[in-house]
Amino acid sequence: MVFNTRKVFLGDTMARQTSIAEARDKLSLLVNAVAHGHARIVLTSRGRPKAALVGLDDLAAIEGLDALPGPSEGSFQELDALAVRIVQRRGAMLPDSSDDLSALREGAER
Repeated sequence: MVFNTRKVFLGDTMARQTSIAEARDKLSLLVNAVAHGHARIVLTSRGRPKAALVGLDDLAAIEGLDALPGPSEGSFQELDALAVRIVQRRGAMLPDSSDDLSALREGAER
């Protein structure tokens, strides 16, 4: 199986990169490489990454990450209670703690 591919980093793992035109011509070979060889293939158009072919195990892992619950209102109440205890013990919040707490709240509200 010969492809005009080059290896690229995809997150912390290595993936092969190939053009969409070549992928169209060799789709069944690429699918088999992904399904049975545990390869990851980045599809490019004019040299720019557009999509990726990944195996079902990788897809399940990705979808599992999407299903993880976000922070709950209860977790923010726990953080608020912790902030109160810190102020009671130290007399003030740690310099960057209130900024971190605000950033967490803003991220969860989006």
